[in-house]
Amino acid sequence: MKLYVDLDNTLLDSAGRLVDYDKEYRPLCQGSYALRSDLLACFSDPEFYTPGSINVNRRVEDFVLGWDADVSFLSLSPNTEVCVAKRELLDFLGFGGCDFLSFTSHGEESEVLTGLLSQGVGFWLDDSPARLGRFAKAGADYGVVRHTYNEGLFPLDRYVACANYLMNTPR
Repeated sequence: MKLYVDLDNTLLDSAGRLVDYDKEYRPLCQGSYALRSDLLACFSDPEFYTPGSINVNRRVEDFVLGWDADVSFLSLSPNTEVCVAKRELLDFLGFGGCDFLSFTSHGEESEVLTGLLSQGVGFWLDDSPARLGRFAKAGADYGVVRHTYNEGLFPLDRYVACANYLMNTPR
């Protein structure tokens, strides 16, 4: 069974990286998936994904490395430069042999996800409440990376990892 892994806030510790852009940002206080526009703009900066400047979620990395099948990474990239930076980061992290599906619009992402979900195979690992809800509605097998903005939204047994900033907080 193929593993589909979201990149931002799932494999990558994007929430921790945002602190580098705004010292006042506190991931633990983010109760909604929506970000302030100034923080959301950080994801459009290719430098955001510079190897060595953004950490991975070690629990997710272990989950991916323990998967005994093909792995594909998925991500919404606002422009080609960010897409290239993400691919280079995946290569640097040792995932150069994995597929990388980078979408430049929500419409493109939706179209590709619809096609993949219609095949009825695969395991999906994500943090986004909207995408996770879509996977659940489609009857797909999925796992949740726990963040403050998705706590309690899905059955407890679906949470397979947590964000780096939640490592020492009770469940």
